[in-house]
Amino acid sequence: MANIQKTEAIVIKTQRFRETSRIITLFSEKFGKIKVVAKGIRSPKSRFGSSLELFTNCNIIFYKREGKDLYIISESNVIHPFTKLKNNLESFTYAIPVLEFLNLAKPKESRNPDLYKLTLETLELVEKTASKNKFQIFLLTYLLKGLRYIGYEPEFKKCIKCKCETDNLAFSIGGGGILCASCGVGETFCLSRGSLTILRKLKKLGLNRVRNLLVSKEQGREITELLKRFFIYHTGKEMKTIPEP
Repeated sequence: MANIQKTEAIVIKTQRFRETSRIITLFSEKFGKIKVVAKGIRSPKSRFGSSLELFTNCNIIFYKREGKDLYIISESNVIHPFTKLKNNLESFTYAIPVLEFLNLAKPKESRNPDLYKLTLETLELVEKTASKNKFQIFLLTYLLKGLRYIGYEPEFKKCIKCKCETDNLAFSIGGGGILCASCGVGETFCLSRGSLTILRKLKKLGLNRVRNLLVSKEQGREITELLKRFFIYHTGKEMKTIPEP
């Protein structure tokens, strides 16, 4: 039995389905990640227009069917199209990993309002920004805070074994955080002092405040590599769209 549902959502993936339709993957405010069939969307007179294009923030109405994980969407209205973001190569390059993160990390229908809010805020800041350096800092902040919202928050202040505060630079990917000098034996990722400082700030500050942080190319490369390794270890999936600093 189907029941009608309404929610705000972000389009995170589209794929062709049959002759005139598409399967749309959305990260929704009320239901988390869902998949819907947009019938006739590829026909010239489609009622959906451009409302289900990648990145678009929209209000949708769909039929939720018990025992099914693919629903039928009946209506979609644009809230924000993110046109400027999509038409700028650099902003698109740094925004597409946000969608990949949601596609890989989020199970179906797992509501996460904090992650939804973070995602919208990040896309809005990337769209409004003209600096490549700021694109990078927004993306790294998103990934770090996003990991927290899916249950894999890395620890950069206290030793994950003995819980003492430490400025040691040994990070355990598998353990999920910093190890002090006494506990830091075995395979670890060695951070630079500057990268550790940046990571602590990214974790603490909101998106609007990280825009003023200065990150060197080396620090950006090191932090990116750490987050990529951390993600694949804890989720079993590899992010492939994160640009090199």
